[in-house]
Amino acid sequence: MLSAALERNVVSEEQNTQIRERVKAYEGQDEVFCHGDLHLSNIINVKWMQKGGLTYNRACLIDFGYACTANRFYDLAYLLEQAPLNFTEDDKKELVDYFVGELKTRGISLDYDIYHVYQAQATLANAHLASIVTKWAQIVSYEKNTQERDYYLKRLNVLNHA
Repeated sequence: MLSAALERNVVSEEQNTQIRERVKAYEGQDEVFCHGDLHLSNIINVKWMQKGGLTYNRACLIDFGYACTANRFYDLAYLLEQAPLNFTEDDKKELVDYFVGELKTRGISLDYDIYHVYQAQATLANAHLASIVTKWAQIVSYEKNTQERDYYLKRLNVLNHA
């Protein structure tokens, strides 16, 4: 699945294997309901009205087609690694610290290493997706190559459902 990212020298085979092994080590630990496809397009702003006519805005999630059980850090890591957000490492650390602090107030403690594992996985997935979209865009511009275009469309669909 990450062969295109490897081809672009994003990570080595060894790094890819290490990340996959670390993810497997955390599977089944501290799993909760997760959105599964959390990015900015799946977060909307909704105006809510309370009794008495008081209104307020609330962020709501949509598109739960990939909902799953996963580690508490899964959605957060994928959201923070979205390319359009361009968070600095300091921004990410501040948000993760806030998330961990909120959970501590509820008696839940988390290992930061788990976040870093999912962060690495999200970075790889985004790099792979970007390489497929780039290749597909090149192919689409040459309409006569429909077989190769269809191959990359299927790969893109598999990634979106992974």
